[in-house]
Amino acid sequence: MTADELLARAGDLPAARDVGGVRFTPIVDSPLLIAHVRGPGGTGGRRIRAGLQVDPPAFAVLVEWSGRRPSLTAYGSAEACAQAFNDELRRAARDGLGSMPEPARASAELLLALGGELLG
Repeated sequence: MTADELLARAGDLPAARDVGGVRFTPIVDSPLLIAHVRGPGGTGGRRIRAGLQVDPPAFAVLVEWSGRRPSLTAYGSAEACAQAFNDELRRAARDGLGSMPEPARASAELLLALGGELLG
């Protein structure tokens, strides 16, 4: 699936929800990133999601923190979105947050492939 095809069908993706008045649907989620990781669970922390902003259609990254408002940022391409997702993972690691297993990095190809799978 191409980026343009995926953007054209953004409204057809499952699990869309409102984030600050904008519809967002995730494609790739990080695990919950917490401080002092000793096991696969925990409270608080940060979660990072890459996906699509539905209207207007755009690739986007959503960062959710405990006790803070979610931050949604739109990007002009799947590549820029994947890079931003990976940058947020690095930022979380610098802030002392992690998970077991370690969060997987994203790529433009992964976003397009998983988005295509979600659309069937």
